[in-house]
Amino acid sequence: MVKRVIFSLICLILALFVHSQRDDSIIDSIRKMMNSSVDTEQVNLMNRLGIEYMSSDPSVAESIFNKSLVYSDSLQFKHGKADARMYLAEIEIRRGNYSMAVFYLNESMVLYNELNDKNGLGLCLNYMATVHNRQGNFDVALSYASHSLQVFRELDDLEGMAKAYNLIGVIYDNMKEFDKAILNYQKVLEIYSTTNNQEGLGRVYINLAIVYGRIGRTEEAIRLLEKSIKRGEDENVT
Repeated sequence: MVKRVIFSLICLILALFVHSQRDDSIIDSIRKMMNSSVDTEQVNLMNRLGIEYMSSDPSVAESIFNKSLVYSDSLQFKHGKADARMYLAEIEIRRGNYSMAVFYLNESMVLYNELNDKNGLGLCLNYMATVHNRQGNFDVALSYASHSLQVFRELDDLEGMAKAYNLIGVIYDNMKEFDKAILNYQKVLEIYSTTNNQEGLGRVYINLAIVYGRIGRTEEAIRLLEKSIKRGEDENVT
């Protein structure tokens, strides 16, 4: 019975956050800035537009990123190409096409290294960790996620660090090393509390609740899920 309550709460929370994924006002704003010229600014705008469609309509996002690649090639704009490849990798991860995702990520990492773009490299390493985690290669996943964390620490990038800690928590959860999962999720909570990332807090509450549910700490799990629901409702109101 308790597990059903927890599952129902998680479904409600995910519905709240998915609803808030796409911001049409941002899409309209980006489109107004776009024009028929072919330059690096337009490529960056295309990539931003593709990000906004990523969750709601991945096929549209894919088309936008592929157009960005064509423009980037014609302009020899490595950064635009690296970004577009990385976002295409995310789409393929969501589809479960992991070999294609790895192909895109390897291309992106080469370009980010050439550009000395450590932020882009850190994100790619995190995506690589996600691929290996989903394939059950947990030791490899931990290696990539730890490398990603190291990169973001060097940059003093709190949001990047939070992403890496969260993924490390997910990997340890899958490995059934629940104490280590909780430890990493708590680090995410500390960062998001500092940066006031309300959506991030809502999502990590879910992850912590799942672990607590697995180890029988059901009251704590339900309390965290209720907090996550509150965060999701607040996000939709604003």
